[in-house]
Amino acid sequence: MANFGLPKVKIERMIYHEKAFKIEEDYDFIKKEMAEAEREILKKIRQAVILIGKMHGFGFSKLIYRKLIKAELEYQKVKIEKGITIPVHYFDELIRTYKMRHFLIENKIICGVSALQNTITHRDISTIKSYLQALNLKIGLAINFGKSKLEIKGVRGN
Repeated sequence: MANFGLPKVKIERMIYHEKAFKIEEDYDFIKKEMAEAEREILKKIRQAVILIGKMHGFGFSKLIYRKLIKAELEYQKVKIEKGITIPVHYFDELIRTYKMRHFLIENKIICGVSALQNTITHRDISTIKSYLQALNLKIGLAINFGKSKLEIKGVRGN
């Protein structure tokens, strides 16, 4: 580090200490909803997310993490789709359609990815629940590559 704000330049050596990799996982809400097929998919998603977290650490945008997750799951031959069209209804009338930014994995699990948040928010969970309901699915995952920890939380549809 160099400090040019003093009358004379002061150079000080700063040692970089890498932060410990922390992970918080919570699957309590989806344990009872999963069949064996969903457990296998969840296992692959979890492995991919943890690998990315350990290899790349924290501090990137959610777009970067989404691309990394997509690339890793495609490498593992896991079907992953983005941009699924969601119909928006008011009573029985179709108002519009909306392209979902979350992933649909193996046509069974919706996966939302966020980054640089302190924690997974209520809005993150609510959004996934809305998508689950619209697509008539049971299981979702909220993933947050936070500032100092990786979070994976299971989300159950209604």
